[in-house]
Amino acid sequence: IVIQEGETIKKSDIKDDTIVISAPDTRIATSKIACNFYNNPSSKFTLIGVTGTKGKTTTTFMIKRVLEKAGHKVGLIGTVANYIGDKNLGESSRTTPESLELQQLFSQMVEQGVEVVVMEVSSQSLKLHRVDDCQFDIGLFTNFSEDHISPKEHPDMEDYFNSKLKLFDMCKIGFINADDIQGSRIPRLVPDCDIKTYGIDNTCDLLAKDITITNSYVDFRVKVSDRNERVKVDIPGRFSVYNALAAICVAKKLGIEAYGIESNLRTYPGQVFREIREILARDKDY
Repeated sequence: IVIQEGETIKKSDIKDDTIVISAPDTRIATSKIACNFYNNPSSKFTLIGVTGTKGKTTTTFMIKRVLEKAGHKVGLIGTVANYIGDKNLGESSRTTPESLELQQLFSQMVEQGVEVVVMEVSSQSLKLHRVDDCQFDIGLFTNFSEDHISPKEHPDMEDYFNSKLKLFDMCKIGFINADDIQGSRIPRLVPDCDIKTYGIDNTCDLLAKDITITNSYVDFRVKVSDRNERVKVDIPGRFSVYNALAAICVAKKLGIEAYGIESNLRTYPGQVFREIREILARDKDY
């Protein structure tokens, strides 16, 4: 039993062979215990964390799609459900699981030969130490706007932003939306993370040009592997350009060829988008 430092437990409430550990923060302790119990599973695959107010779900599914079509076995953890390849492990109770469940999922993915895990990382999971002992390789920041400000979540916007910022202290490489005012602060706030940028309006490392937005798709031009490619995504809206750019950043970093990126974003399945819209309409603990 792990109890908060300063708390007590009656001897009559526990068996003689029970170990009681007093810790300064039970959430930090539980994360370490879970990671050790499952033998540090996130060190055995490439772990990609996606944070931001909006776009996490769609972006993670886009990344999963492109990586799988390139031949990788991919796990996904997020708002809609948790997956190993096409296998749905069940609907999620929250965007990012508690540390014990999360490390168990990672261990299951290792056992089934997963090479890459892409995960939605909520501000609450970062603030409440659910992901403390995860070995992130890549972090993504989609955007930032007012949300989750309440006594039970974040007292103010600065606390909300600083919680998300923690992801980039935990990863080696970061990709940031250059058009987001708060996101643009991250490179100077986390100098030890190798951060690249993507966007539409501002100078960045991966820039979308010649954008066409219709009622059924978006189409744009982007330079991938020294080639100018036209990318089509069958999800309408300017936000789809940003989400696709984020997915392209990850794919490029993992060595996927330009044609593979473009063709697999173009065929991004519409039924997944419908699932995403349905799940986001529900009242969930993000």
